[in-house]
Amino acid sequence: MNAKEDFTLQDLKGIVKDISYERSEEIMTIAERLRHEGIHQGLLEGIEGMLDIKFGGPGLSLMNRIKKLSDIKKLEEIKELLRKAKRIDEVQKKLVN
Repeated sequence: MNAKEDFTLQDLKGIVKDISYERSEEIMTIAERLRHEGIHQGLLEGIEGMLDIKFGGPGLSLMNRIKKLSDIKKLEEIKELLRKAKRIDEVQKKLVN
């Protein structure tokens, strides 16, 4: 699917129909993983933008550590903290915990 640029939702629906019922659990696992990856990427992009706007270069320097986080809940906590944070050390403390 990644290599085909004109792949549509209809194409995916057609493929899913062709897959037997026994494989539906595997399809859901793939869908859940893709959803998680999308949420993860969106949070990283949002956090990066907020760090840049609020703290500039010093804020962006935290992104290497933040990108290593896979826990969506932790990333959401960081995003919420960034809304209120007045100083970069507030964010740094969250990354240590």
